[in-house]
Amino acid sequence: MKELYETKYIEFDIHYKDGTVKRLTGNKLSSYNRLYKNDIDWIAFKNKYYTIIAKPDFDSKGVFTKDIAGEPVLGFIVEDDKIIPGETRAYKINFYIGPMEIKELERLDFSFTKVLNFGFLTSISLILLGILQFFYSFLHNYGVSILFLTICINLFLYPLTFKSLRSMQKLQELQPHMEKIRQENKDNPTKLNKEIMELYKRYKVNPMGGCLPMILQMPVFIALYNTLSRSVDLKNAPFLWIKDLSMPDAFFPLGSNIPFLGNAINLLPILMIGAMILQQKISQSTTGSSQSEQQKLITNIMPVMFGFIFYSLPSGLVLYWLTSTLVTSSMQFFMFKKAVA
Repeated sequence: MKELYETKYIEFDIHYKDGTVKRLTGNKLSSYNRLYKNDIDWIAFKNKYYTIIAKPDFDSKGVFTKDIAGEPVLGFIVEDDKIIPGETRAYKINFYIGPMEIKELERLDFSFTKVLNFGFLTSISLILLGILQFFYSFLHNYGVSILFLTICINLFLYPLTFKSLRSMQKLQELQPHMEKIRQENKDNPTKLNKEIMELYKRYKVNPMGGCLPMILQMPVFIALYNTLSRSVDLKNAPFLWIKDLSMPDAFFPLGSNIPFLGNAINLLPILMIGAMILQQKISQSTTGSSQSEQQKLITNIMPVMFGFIFYSLPSGLVLYWLTSTLVTSSMQFFMFKKAVA
């Protein structure tokens, strides 16, 4: 399976009885002859979607890793002073081998849910995953559930989005005044900065007002990215022509591999580029912005760059970004249409 070779997701977890978890990734996984002591509850080895959890029925004093004939070996440490010389004793270890599906893990042992690791924003990711599964419980399609989740997130972030767009509009309205100040003080940078700051103060405009709301939204976007890219729920989940939301949408299969395109043409990233261009047109028309040649170049490159980044990503992620772009564009259009009216 492809996910077995996605080494960035491979991880070894040690869960202690006090509830803490030690996660080993990268080079630490290949460090043999290592000893991890003190009240081990269970251990887990996992990749992107699946895990093997081993929970001993005995009191383990630790775990160790060892390299035997080039093969990694992992074992529990047992200290039992009741064993007499020549005696054979068996120790039971319970295993769970399967997908990291939160409800199944909760059913077996609530502590097993700690194998779900969505990065430093795991708590937000688990909330988003719960909402996604709630929609799926009555929609019965993860593609449609992503659409509803995206709309909910945009509605939740609407106050920030509205503030950002209003701030951008005010800045554009001040552009003629700012250009006049620049022309009058082009040889005096100190006075130029002072005049511009006074202009902001006079019209009660915060130059960071358009950026700050977007920065505050980033944790949600990052958490959702991790949720959709690591959730086993999307594996083999169909939507429209998409057979697997955890993979690129592969709208039109090609006869052979082509550089960048691969073995299929993915339609969603192309639609996403079109949606981002549409959003830019709406933004320019509603704010009445005039751009320099450098700004125009950056504006034209951005959709293509995002299309390049998203082209090989799971279609569930691209579906979210496409939907979010369309929803934001619609909000922006009706927001300024109402303001003009």
